[in-house]
Amino acid sequence: MAIEADIDNRAHSLDPGMFAEVLWPVSRPEPTLFVPSSAVVDTSETTLVERVKSGHVERVPVNRGKAMGEVQEVFGRAPRSSRGIRSPPPGGSATSDD
Repeated sequence: MAIEADIDNRAHSLDPGMFAEVLWPVSRPEPTLFVPSSAVVDTSETTLVERVKSGHVERVPVNRGKAMGEVQEVFGRAPRSSRGIRSPPPGGSATSDD
């Protein structure tokens, strides 16, 4: 998210045109979950993540939120205690996140 801010620079520690990377805490009205971006699956019908529930894989429909580096914010029914499934590496098998 790009923003513009006025900063007190009386010490002249910043030069005109400088850029900074900052953490900008935001709050959501509903709980969200951050998962590895590779765990989010887009199909022609929906967006979902897969989780392990009672020893079985369950597909959970989600909506995408903000992407931050290698993680993706998702909204949906996947509770924070879920063990998510990461996408398999090329030629490998999927592993679960504990």
